[in-house]
Amino acid sequence: MNGQDPPTDNVLVRRAVKSAIDTEAIIKAIGGGVTELHTFIPKGMFAYYDGKEFPYNPEKAKELLAEAGYPNGFEVTLTVPDFLSTEGTVVKSYLEQVGIKTNLEVIAYTTLLGKYRKQG
Repeated sequence: MNGQDPPTDNVLVRRAVKSAIDTEAIIKAIGGGVTELHTFIPKGMFAYYDGKEFPYNPEKAKELLAEAGYPNGFEVTLTVPDFLSTEGTVVKSYLEQVGIKTNLEVIAYTTLLGKYRKQG
């Protein structure tokens, strides 16, 4: 997801995405409950987010999407490095539960870094 392109350039959409994902469940199921997590990217990794938390609330996510002008959701591509493919699959599932059709693109980490460097 690129926060600079529509629809994820809209702060309400980004908040909806955060509200749609049960990060605590991901921590317990995949991370063994040993890390603090605001996104599915672990602390210390490229693109880790250390900002405001949004509690898991799929109904709130749907409300935010409607308020942002996407009452029926939208389609997005989620690109994750291959070593986070399980986490990406889980996030895809959460997003689709609130109406965000998610195409999961799993690529090699070095390829992903190169892709982001080109985007600037």
